[in-house]
Amino acid sequence: MAKQQTFIILCWYGADSYEEALKREDKVDENGKKVCGRDFFRVSVKRVETAKKYLANWRKQAKERGWEYLYAELIRDDARYEIRPTPDGYHEEGVAAKGWMREFDKQISKAA
Repeated sequence: MAKQQTFIILCWYGADSYEEALKREDKVDENGKKVCGRDFFRVSVKRVETAKKYLANWRKQAKERGWEYLYAELIRDDARYEIRPTPDGYHEEGVAAKGWMREFDKQISKAA
């Protein structure tokens, strides 16, 4: 049996990178809405494709349940993600996959 890999999944909106979103997450627009948001998750799976399936399902569930404010970094169409492998669950080793969260909507609709 193949060994599982730990991945860190970064999700954010309102910035070009997760690190930029982290720096700007306290900023609000003229209506008091957050300009940037970000979150991260850790998963232990064998392949990066499985981590992407988790992400797609989290987006689908959050949308179905109306959790826009709770999980904006998963639901917003301008939200992005990066999946980074780690040898120990903490120290990242590059980027295994990245893209826009809205890309998962196509994947979900094909599976349905």
